[in-house]
Amino acid sequence: MLASARANLEATSSFGRTPIMCAASGGHKEIVDVLRRLGADLKRADMTGATALTYGQLVGDEGIITSVAGKSKSIKAQSAVESSALKRSGDDDLPLLDAAHWRQIAELRRLLSENASAERVNAVNSVGETALMHAACDVQGVELLLAHGADVHLTNTYGWTALSFAAMHGNVKVAASLLEALADPYSRSHDGRSALDLAREHDHERGVVELLEARYAHDVHEAHSAAARLAELVETARAQAAQARRRALQLQATAARRKMLGRSKEAGRQVAGSVLFDAARDGRVEVLEACTYGGNDADLDGRDSQGSTPLIAAAINGHAGAVRALLEVRLQSLAQAEAAASAFETTTDNAAALAVHRKRDEARARLHGMLTASTRNGWTAALWGAHYGHADVLAALIDAGADLETTTPDGRTALDLARHSPMPSHARAVEVLTAALAKTPGQNVGAQSALGATDLRQ
Repeated sequence: MLASARANLEATSSFGRTPIMCAASGGHKEIVDVLRRLGADLKRADMTGATALTYGQLVGDEGIITSVAGKSKSIKAQSAVESSALKRSGDDDLPLLDAAHWRQIAELRRLLSENASAERVNAVNSVGETALMHAACDVQGVELLLAHGADVHLTNTYGWTALSFAAMHGNVKVAASLLEALADPYSRSHDGRSALDLAREHDHERGVVELLEARYAHDVHEAHSAAARLAELVETARAQAAQARRRALQLQATAARRKMLGRSKEAGRQVAGSVLFDAARDGRVEVLEACTYGGNDADLDGRDSQGSTPLIAAAINGHAGAVRALLEVRLQSLAQAEAAASAFETTTDNAAALAVHRKRDEARARLHGMLTASTRNGWTAALWGAHYGHADVLAALIDAGADLETTTPDGRTALDLARHSPMPSHARAVEVLTAALAKTPGQNVGAQSALGATDLRQ
């Protein structure tokens, strides 16, 4: 049938095997006989240098050996013949490869005991193959060579490693030993195939495939774990850097205070608050948090030449994050004071209760003063935020309890200013104010001043 179909007897697999080599490696003597009679090339070698006779010897089938060689010889005798062939190909000085190739463990031990230098153990033949590659179907030979320093990372002319050969042979034990010796499962041959690709092509029982897939899954898990650990380290480093920056800014603010020794208290407050004021104006939340770290609110009431406080400066420039950061200092102080006052509701110590209630009232007053502070033209932070249409700023002020009924000296409310704001975002500001006023009974949501929205800050 093969003859009538004019089959290509010299077709090769990806590993260079011809049909007669495959038949010999599988122990199929009848097929070997047919292919030999049809004229299959018995001397042709695959990329490892093995012929059909080599594979007959590997499976130990004397019938195949006889069929291929044309006469009956023992396996030992044929090994000598094949060894001679290898010598003719230039490997006469590499007996270690011969012993590894033919699984002659005793001979391998003897050769290694005589000379186990790295040069000899990792010597290569004419196609770049090492003894470890030749032993890739025998776990004893592989482990013996590994114990004497065989390099698992070397590649032959085609880019194959010892693990590639183990994958091709489907030898799970050899593959496991090589992986344990840190063989690279991701190495690819020159035609782009990895050990897993070769295992999928040749390992019919899927032993090596499953081993390599498990290794890949393990490596992915380890990579994710390493990434998570790295992320934690980065986060810790960022937190430490932020703390260092806070400390530096605190020192800067302290230095500014010291420069004002001998000047008036008010002038000192203005200069001492300049770092915080600039940060509020520019929306640098991190700097604000550093300046107010630990509840330090001494500079929150400082003013510039126009009478603006840091809160007003942040509101004018639309920095909602800065507004919240500034308010949070006073809100936290108030929360702590109220918690302390609640704890003394049932106490019989009137003096202590009076003290904590006084602190609570002071905290409320400081927050109220911050929200009601105005520039020289009488505008509060909420009025400025409404005028410039900063909806997020207004939301932050409203959350802190800003009074939306406060008016400008000419009688305009925040809602009036938002409705006449020249800014494109004024519509959202109107929505925020309208929603807030609707939640508070008695507020005149529809009230609107007939006056324009002239900027009175000048």
